[in-house]
Amino acid sequence: MSTLPLLKLPILCINEILINTDIISLVSLSLASRRCQRIVKLVKTKLTGFNIQIKESGIEIRFVDSQRIVGYWIFEPEKKENRGSGDMEMSFHANLIRSYHSEEDIQQSMKLGLDYLKDLFKKPINKFYLHPDGLPECPLQIELKECNELLVKGKKALKDEYLKSILETIMVKTKCTLWIPINPTFECNTNLLKFKELKCVEYEGCGHWITRNVFLNLKCTHMQLYHTLLEADAVMSFFERWYHSDDTVFHVLVVQTDKLYSSTMAYDCSTGIDIIRSDGLLCTVYMTNGCALFGVWHDRFPDVSGVSQIV
Repeated sequence: MSTLPLLKLPILCINEILINTDIISLVSLSLASRRCQRIVKLVKTKLTGFNIQIKESGIEIRFVDSQRIVGYWIFEPEKKENRGSGDMEMSFHANLIRSYHSEEDIQQSMKLGLDYLKDLFKKPINKFYLHPDGLPECPLQIELKECNELLVKGKKALKDEYLKSILETIMVKTKCTLWIPINPTFECNTNLLKFKELKCVEYEGCGHWITRNVFLNLKCTHMQLYHTLLEADAVMSFFERWYHSDDTVFHVLVVQTDKLYSSTMAYDCSTGIDIIRSDGLLCTVYMTNGCALFGVWHDRFPDVSGVSQIV
């Protein structure tokens, strides 16, 4: 069967063909030559960005089309039979790139791969997942500057300086979820925290680092703070500041010790206190079972079908 002389076609024809080509094949083609790389850079893909996951077993770059994952680049510790050969093994499959690296070089190799992809497709990092259990407790070597969402999830507390370097170095634009034990001695510069949503969940003591000063200095629109040492006066100070402000973006604060708040959970606020601010915004303050809820009703009659009620 004859092959298609792709590079001999007019550029408009090449572009039309490549628009319908899968992401992994485009990456493979771009590595063939500088000309191929320039051609792939001109293709308007449906790619919206990348998700990164770092864990003990390896590192993944996920190619995301809207909310759908359309491909993976997996960086793994090199196979025992290849150890010491000095050569990186790299293979391409239907929706997967797999490469092997020494444990010392794997993060740096991933950084080079990510830089290449960002230059090739001009897309951002959507989500960064870090599972630090089993990883060396040292600052990340990938020099990640920003992402939309950050999730740090593990069973063991990180060293304070390690967690500090993550939060202060990476500009998280939207959501930060800390699903790990956090030392009560942990401190960071809250002026460098730009995310809109903060969740400290799951582990006992994970919110002890959020002192009154830290809490009142956070500029989040959504906060779910689990196992904190915050007292009622801190929550009331937060509420009073909102009430006497012109803030129209804040949504909800939940401070509690034994239950979670999420978009799939609802609270019966019928026994709470409703307060209308001078600009007409309605809020509800509700206290029960060690939980303090302060919510602003941007939608007076939200659709709560399909959510679970917290009693």
